[in-house]
Amino acid sequence: MNLKELGIYVTRLREKSGYDSQRQLADASGVSHSTINRLESGTHKTSSENLRTLAKYLKGITPNELLERAGYIEMEEIAGNDTKNRVKSAVLEKYSQLPQHKKKIIDDLIEALTNEGN
Repeated sequence: MNLKELGIYVTRLREKSGYDSQRQLADASGVSHSTINRLESGTHKTSSENLRTLAKYLKGITPNELLERAGYIEMEEIAGNDTKNRVKSAVLEKYSQLPQHKKKIIDDLIEALTNEGN
């Protein structure tokens, strides 16, 4: 994905996430308005740290997915070629984004299932 395509993609994510302006996303995320503007216009490549931060405020994408689209990493670098590792990585990423009360439900379920035979 080139810079222009990435910019269009981030713009769509921002709008889908309910931010009507770059300024709103900047205020929410702490990433400067000028950085978001340059990213969305496709004129500059931003840092991986800025992309990680922005991904936390954008719906429908994880930080690793955004880094991959920006060309910083290959998904294989994160999870390897093994399908099991890719699934595990995706599950852990989603789990980390859950609110605490939902994490507890999952933890309790895993505990019950692993102690079932004991």
